[in-house]
Amino acid sequence: MVTARGHKSFVVEYRAGRKSLRMSLKAGLNLTEARKEAKALLGAVARRGDPLADKGKAEAAAITPLKAVAEDYPERDAGKLRTGRGRKNVFRRLVFRRLAIGV
Repeated sequence: MVTARGHKSFVVEYRAGRKSLRMSLKAGLNLTEARKEAKALLGAVARRGDPLADKGKAEAAAITPLKAVAEDYPERDAGKLRTGRGRKNVFRRLVFRRLAIGV
């Protein structure tokens, strides 16, 4: 794929179910490396996988520990804080919503 300004990147297009999806490959690959990675991704698709959905799940899993720590913080230090409940509401209202974490 080449943009109008001349930026080059490699993408893989595949079908998962009835949807046609496009996934960008890592930056800085040469043509041979991009082809190898594309074949590996298409192999995963052939085994009924969805690399793009897996990538999204991995990113969501990386955020989940943040939610656990943020929820535990006011409860852990509730006796020390006058505003423990208020801080928990601030986390829910501002932080979790911004990170698109379900509450």
